[in-house]
Amino acid sequence: MQAVSARRDGADPGFSRAGAWELTPLWPGAASPSGLGGTVLRLDAPRLSDDGRLALGGATRAHAEGPLSRDDVRWRAAGYRNWAVLGEAVRGGAGLLGEPIETVLLRPAAWDAPRLDEIRQQLCWTLLDEGGARLLLRLPYEPWKAERLANLETWAASGQPIEAVLARLDRSGGASLLEPFALAVAHGGTVRAVSLDFERGPARPTLAARLGRLFGGRSAPAPREPQPVHLKALAALLDLLERKGMTGHLQHRDGAAALAELRRTLLAVGLDDIAAAIQRYLDAPGAAAALALFHLAQTAADLDTAFLQG
Repeated sequence: MQAVSARRDGADPGFSRAGAWELTPLWPGAASPSGLGGTVLRLDAPRLSDDGRLALGGATRAHAEGPLSRDDVRWRAAGYRNWAVLGEAVRGGAGLLGEPIETVLLRPAAWDAPRLDEIRQQLCWTLLDEGGARLLLRLPYEPWKAERLANLETWAASGQPIEAVLARLDRSGGASLLEPFALAVAHGGTVRAVSLDFERGPARPTLAARLGRLFGGRSAPAPREPQPVHLKALAALLDLLERKGMTGHLQHRDGAAALAELRRTLLAVGLDDIAAAIQRYLDAPGAAAALALFHLAQTAADLDTAFLQG
């Protein structure tokens, strides 16, 4: 479950990320987020907001129950320790009946040192599961993420046991990635959550600082990861259908040449079912056929988990 304390840009001049982190309790009885990382929190009368997240304030009351033991049965059972199981879960969230996954708790057995990709302006971090399989996490550089990049590098190099990594599954921009934003580190016999946006590690940053020096003055966005042909074609198909829907042209034959070209591409890469759905739409354009085609293409894109491989 997630709880979000945020404001739209300019909506609240008195709001700041640092202030929300350091000073603002999420619920009565709770400390501010900066003081919650080392304790188990129990909520009485929790509520869900309209977006499915935990609602802040209201009648909810929080009670701190003390540190989380590394041997706590709840903690031992939490998260993914096998990347094949993770891939199945991500694919299981695809489609109309799936439960989309936004964040994942990863329990790596080991990890490589983060490496800097200067071409794509991102920090890459590979985690190994209990069987030695590799999982690639990527953190693209943006000015507001500079602290996150530096803190990730310092914690990974600190030598302290990292019990877990909390990562966000980002499918925006046509290229999927897993982006880390928090850690759970062992502290004696307990576990403490660490925000990569606010909490510095004990080591000295090198790669991330270098990335900041290289790209800190640039306003152009970092280049996205190159897309495989099939994902590029699916993205183009989804974009075309979305534009037709927004203009009310789902029953018209405009864009037929582009759809026919996408159909040939998808046939060439083995996505015959989607190619057949395009042909059905071309034969009889309409909202129902377009909606079926859109969901088929979206599901196919969501089922692709090659980006998880380290």
